[in-house]
Amino acid sequence: MNQSCFAIRCRTNREGMVLIIVTVVVAMVSLSALGFLVSMRSENLAAHLQADQLQVDTINASALEMAIEFSRLSRTERKKLINDESNAFRDVLVDWEPFGDRHGRFSILVPTYEPDRADALFRFGLQSTSAKLSLSQLLLWDAKFPGHARIALMNLPGMTEAIADSILDWIDNDDEPREFGAESEFYVGLDPPRQPPNEVPQHLSGLLAVRGITEFQLLGNPNGMQFVENDENENQLSSIDPSRASSMQSQEPWQVLGQPWSYYLTTYSAERNENVHGARRIDLNQDSLGKLYARLSRDFTSEVANFVVAVRKHGPAEVAIDQATSTPVPTQSASGTASFTFESSLDIIDMVVEVKNPNARSNKSTDKNSKAYQSPFKTSDPASLTQLVRFLDRTFVGEDAPVTGRIDVLTAPRPVMLSIPQLSPALVDEIIAARESEAREENETRVHASWLLAEGFVDLPTFRQLVPYITVGGDVFEAQTVAYYDVQSPWSRAELMVNGSTEMPNTLYYRDLSRLGRGFRLSDLMLPTTETALPTSPTTGTARPTRPTFSTDR
Repeated sequence: MNQSCFAIRCRTNREGMVLIIVTVVVAMVSLSALGFLVSMRSENLAAHLQADQLQVDTINASALEMAIEFSRLSRTERKKLINDESNAFRDVLVDWEPFGDRHGRFSILVPTYEPDRADALFRFGLQSTSAKLSLSQLLLWDAKFPGHARIALMNLPGMTEAIADSILDWIDNDDEPREFGAESEFYVGLDPPRQPPNEVPQHLSGLLAVRGITEFQLLGNPNGMQFVENDENENQLSSIDPSRASSMQSQEPWQVLGQPWSYYLTTYSAERNENVHGARRIDLNQDSLGKLYARLSRDFTSEVANFVVAVRKHGPAEVAIDQATSTPVPTQSASGTASFTFESSLDIIDMVVEVKNPNARSNKSTDKNSKAYQSPFKTSDPASLTQLVRFLDRTFVGEDAPVTGRIDVLTAPRPVMLSIPQLSPALVDEIIAARESEAREENETRVHASWLLAEGFVDLPTFRQLVPYITVGGDVFEAQTVAYYDVQSPWSRAELMVNGSTEMPNTLYYRDLSRLGRGFRLSDLMLPTTETALPTSPTTGTARPTRPTFSTDR
């Protein structure tokens, strides 16, 4: 009896243990399956996120291509594009999904830092670097006007003599420290040590290693003035140094950013040897007088063409302009060779040429059968100076190559304008006041920097001194790009500089800023709903994208 009960109890205990073991095994298998499912789901999500990131990076590459194509255009085409397409660079549709609402887009924009507009942190489009002070040009100016480079840098807000000289020591090609500067002797003693490159960096961030420069001074808030939307749909500052966050919350956005030196400085600026319409300028010193006359006749009156050819054939006459006739020069034969070479297109102003009467028997141009003729462009005739602007825009003397480092007097901010050699602060203020008064109006006479002469801001001797330093346009551009999808999308953000001054436009630098965050509110980047509605295709009934097109014919 006792033995059988013992056996029954033992068998029952063993059966209960098996049940427990089976339960544990089933639980472990279930947990393993669940873990595998969670892992696969995470891998699937990661794969989709990576694919989304690759897609949005590709869209941002399209923004770079659009910037390059924009740099190819002439000044007239750029202006027309901006005027015709007010949102040409905003919320540009690239990846169109016909049967969904998840479309890939990008925006191209430029920080503005306007102290009088706290809501204007950026504008859509690209910024010509000719509106900034070129570091490489600074060194050339300093060689011609010793000490001027420091004077130019001191116009920037918050600049000191020590930092200005240190910047110049960092980029010049010697190891001799300036009065307040620092060269390799100073930097090798740092931990870690470093050496000045003795050249202009590819990007302004290369100046962060210069003694005394902070990232906030040079680049502003490195992450940009970023806004994010939380669950309560309130705007909050993000990516701000926590030690300054509390004080920044009470300030306006522009007070936080200020105007960093990157707003005034650039590493490179240049412009093509083209007129406002994108055609090659006319070389006044070309060998063939026949080709010169033909080209001038297409762009100007016969009076201008005949006068230029006459000067090339006979040279200027030593006769006072008031002793010459204002009647047009007789039609000139394009045969023969040139005996005179222009040093500048400005030489034609107030010039006099003496031309022999074609019916005279004598070959001497100084006898009574010759006649002196006035230039069609005279300082005493304001109307002719207005036409001179067009003439100077379409002609050139010298090498047919891009011109570097000149400053755009139509768009450069005041500290940059003050850096131009031979330009006084009073004159800078007059120019800024004049250009702002007509900022909203079309002014076709300001296609060349000589509008300063035509409108009486400077006299001819002063303008001759200013010509090497000023312009009204540029073909190198800077911008930031942000790419995104409409729904549940990562973003891609970059900073770029494109060079359109060469035959084959190229990218001078491209920096991925995605790690710093989107930097801008998505609601500010996207067009209003009424403007983003896609037109319907007449064939499929589905929506189809529209975006601005570029013409690269020049």
